Amino acid sequence: MDNNQETNKNQDDIRNKIIEVLDEDGKLIKFELLDIIEYNSNEYGLLKPVSPLNDIEEGEVALMKLVEENDEYTFEVIEDDDEFEEVVDYMEALEVDDEIK
Repeated sequence: MDNNQETNKNQDDIRNKIIEVLDEDGKLIKFELLDIIEYNSNEYGLLKPVSPLNDIEEGEVALMKLVEENDEYTFEVIEDDDEFEEVVDYMEALEVDDEIK
């Protein structure tokens, strides 16, 4: 799903909400926003599809970058593989820290 975007105006409005994301074909797909992770001065959303999708197995979540522009927030696909892997590694480290506490 390239060039996905979400169109809510305020970050507080999107946390723990159902959001709609446009896929590359312009089709709206509904996701539940599970969490927002901060890493390297950026924010990333963990998104769970409301309905089954071909690209995402059941129980898996999508990871997308939260971008602010003109007081509007959008979720975008993380195009840089290194950035994606760094965020995933960071999230996995957070999970280990939570298990230790």
